[in-house]
Amino acid sequence: MSFSRRGFMLFDSLIALGVCSTLMIVIATTLHSEQNASRQLADIRAATRLAEESLGRLQQGLPLEKPQSSDQVTVNGVEQGQTIPGFKWIRVSATHNGHAVRLIGLAPDAAEGK
Repeated sequence: MSFSRRGFMLFDSLIALGVCSTLMIVIATTLHSEQNASRQLADIRAATRLAEESLGRLQQGLPLEKPQSSDQVTVNGVEQGQTIPGFKWIRVSATHNGHAVRLIGLAPDAAEGK
């Protein structure tokens, strides 16, 4: 094999190695982004579930359950909206791992203080 042929094969191998390493970096970055997005969606789903459960309990006239240490639930009255006798519009805000969700719904008048 001549000297020029061996030099070409070495150069070709280095180019192939560079292309493969670039592809590996792109794939690793994409996987990391996908994992972060998946984690964020899971946190938002958990916050939504917590808010829905809290609003449902208030609509049934039950007291709120104490959330886990990383979660937070607040209930506030809403002054706007059509008044319905015996009911009140409330806003339930739930936070899970820094992701907040707010729901507005009707509940019996006594539900806001529970």
